[in-house]
Amino acid sequence: MGMFGAAFATSLAPIISLGILSIHFAKKKSRPAILKHKLTRPAIKDILNLGSSTFIMEVSSAVVLTTFNLLILGLEGNKGVAAYGIVANIAFVAVAIFTGLGQGVQPLISKYYGLKDRKTVRRVNRYALLTAGFIAALIYLGTFFNSAALIGLFNNENDPVILKLADSGMKIYFLGFFFVGINIVTAMILSATEKGRAAFVLSVLRGLAVIVPMAILLSSHWGMTGIWSSFVLSELIVAGFALYLTTATEKGTIAYGNPD
Repeated sequence: MGMFGAAFATSLAPIISLGILSIHFAKKKSRPAILKHKLTRPAIKDILNLGSSTFIMEVSSAVVLTTFNLLILGLEGNKGVAAYGIVANIAFVAVAIFTGLGQGVQPLISKYYGLKDRKTVRRVNRYALLTAGFIAALIYLGTFFNSAALIGLFNNENDPVILKLADSGMKIYFLGFFFVGINIVTAMILSATEKGRAAFVLSVLRGLAVIVPMAILLSSHWGMTGIWSSFVLSELIVAGFALYLTTATEKGTIAYGNPD
């Protein structure tokens, strides 16, 4: 089916997901009902405050992708862009795993946060971060030792230039996933504990404020190595800030129960 098949599969995937999730509403007690509820200004403010970090993460991915493509096009041409496309597509799967981890933890964090059980909130938080670190190690080892096979899934013509660029890039780029998990999970936990402003700042730093200037700066000095390294360094910097926010929240520096 060629490109049509690829496009069709892309559009079909969310429909299948929606169908699976809709099974929940098959039970009588779980059926949705329309309720009369007045939309107030404080409610709108809370929705925007707590959802803005997720919005920024989604939008920034397009900005970063465009920036990287333009920089790489100037350095290595079309084959460089193709190599980055391979790395980015594999990285997308890895990011989805961490996003799933964060989304899985959010209900637990929200529950115990609502019960004012700070001890359990901290414990779940730490378990989530440890799990993220373990997953990151598996992802890096898997991509490091199987890079040629993974690249081969996209490099049907076995182009040696694309293979070399993608292979070297993958081994640098995926080091950043030791910090990606921390950043994604922390942003979601902050949202779940009504720290919307902190989550927003973290998302802006991770999505735009650090990685874009870092990519421009490092690529001008170290070429493709700088491009790959910019992702790692930016995630490292943001992870440091994320751990600060986590520690400050646990110690009460960031007020418990205060959206700001």
